Amino acid sequence: MSKRIELRVKNNHSLPPLSWQWTKKAAQYNGETGPGCPVDCAHCNQQFFNVGEQGRTVDPLIYGIGAGISINTFMRVGKLKLAEIPADLVIQHLLASPLYTPNANIIFENFTDPGLDWKKTLVMMNLLIEHGHHGALVTITKLPIRPKDIIGLQNLQEKGGFPIVMISHSGLPESLEPSFGKGRVHNMHRLHEANIPIIHSLRPLVRGINTSQQHLASILEQTLPYVSVTVPGGLVVDETNLAEFERRGHPLSNEYTDAQYTRADIWPTEKADMRFIRKYANAHGYDQPIHKFVSCAISIIMTDVYQQPTPDRMAQWSGFRGDNNNWAFCHSCCTPTQIQACRDHAQQPTEQIISQAERILEELGYKVTIRPAKNKEGVLLIEGGFLAENILYGIKGTLGFYVNHFPNEQELISAATNLISDKLGVSFIDSIKQLYAKDDLWHITFKSTVDESLAQAILNWIRGNLRVPIVIDQPTGN
Repeated sequence: MSKRIELRVKNNHSLPPLSWQWTKKAAQYNGETGPGCPVDCAHCNQQFFNVGEQGRTVDPLIYGIGAGISINTFMRVGKLKLAEIPADLVIQHLLASPLYTPNANIIFENFTDPGLDWKKTLVMMNLLIEHGHHGALVTITKLPIRPKDIIGLQNLQEKGGFPIVMISHSGLPESLEPSFGKGRVHNMHRLHEANIPIIHSLRPLVRGINTSQQHLASILEQTLPYVSVTVPGGLVVDETNLAEFERRGHPLSNEYTDAQYTRADIWPTEKADMRFIRKYANAHGYDQPIHKFVSCAISIIMTDVYQQPTPDRMAQWSGFRGDNNNWAFCHSCCTPTQIQACRDHAQQPTEQIISQAERILEELGYKVTIRPAKNKEGVLLIEGGFLAENILYGIKGTLGFYVNHFPNEQELISAATNLISDKLGVSFIDSIKQLYAKDDLWHITFKSTVDESLAQAILNWIRGNLRVPIVIDQPTGN
């Protein structure tokens, strides 16, 4: 089906940058916004994630996606194809990257939709299998899947590949998500019959629109017979899609519009929704996991469906949330076999993991120190500099351990000053009363002139953008 790529380089430093090799298909304009594909969802994060001063910009290889490495060969605004790049060229770069491993989760065309060109997606999957890839091959789609495309996925399985199809369906009104709602359930049915495992992305769930128990029950009644894992979730908020919801007649409440960390995942009804979804599934005899994290859902399918024990690449089991570890959470929503796969991975010698990380980062040009966090299982800290966000997520996925920055005081103040001034328009140094590190955690106290809302916003930006473990000692500096 595809010609084997012969790699002639030791690493991707010898290859010309992919960003130079887009073939322009149509003109784009500075500041141009719009959805990433013709589905035209109001909540599409491509309206803001990949739009810069020069218009739409997408790196064909993104390592900063929470569930795996993202491959994109199209750049679109709605129905307009702005640019395209050859599939084999992107795969060549991927295979040559220090951040690539043969067991990585690879996600195809998630900035548009693989349903726009299933043939091209299947070509890329086949190329990876030919080069020994044995990790998950993931697609996320809302569009129709033809019988011949399902056969193509089955052929991948016969060759030793592990395709997983993630179908988004939360029952939003057509004014917000105008595409193929009932057809997505039909896709699930046909994939299930073909033994292709399915993740149901039950997101975004938005209060006042699609979170009533009656609505959730109607969706679950349609989907639970076919799917391996259900992953509910909230709305990724940005001023762009907030305006789009209002323009389409569904203005969002203050819970969304007052979000102090732009692009935050807002899900005010999370506890009630998760409780109801699990209760409904249990009451109707379904025992498949209802999970919050896509990376965990992929691992569960690899481990339990494909019988390929695979730890969660994003290390949700680790202690990055504050406690020593997160195993109690895992036991509340994961399968015993998956928990064991993650525990086995967690038992690897820390020195071995750190050595691997240092080798990869040195090849990428970073001279930093990496060490384990104190009393935090599965957490590594980087000292001596900040990694690019793409690289930070990439190294985390490569290692299967959680990675944070731990700058010294001068580095933290310098980075936070620039970030907070740019994002919130305030002075970081004039806002804080005290800043100190203790037990691998930064502590911050704000001056009494800083209200609780602004303090939380500053904290969220430091955590979310700089990836520094930090807490507020007091809401204000009283």
